[in-house]
Amino acid sequence: RGISSRGFSVRFTPNAMEKAVQDGSINKKKGKELKEFLKGNKLSPNGTNEQLVQRVTLFVKSRGILVEGQDPMFLKAAELRKQASKKGINPMLEPDELLKALVESELANGGGG
Repeated sequence: RGISSRGFSVRFTPNAMEKAVQDGSINKKKGKELKEFLKGNKLSPNGTNEQLVQRVTLFVKSRGILVEGQDPMFLKAAELRKQASKKGINPMLEPDELLKALVESELANGGGG
């Protein structure tokens, strides 16, 4: 099975998951499918099904967003806290919550950069 340049699993491409996010069927995906997609894209496959759905959803929504030249999905916890603080987001949130707040902030402000 192939991997694209951003590390996407060919079986579960961002376009396929984007469709699932848009039509709401992402919530019906099995944990195994979500974990395979996350692993294939070098993201943590750990957590509850709800957390996995949120992580996949954020991954899809964050496509094309850069925070100071970096893809927010791949920021380490310390860098997430630093960037969140710069945006006025509480840096003491859990990493997944920080990521969600940071991505939503960037989307609201036109996509970052």
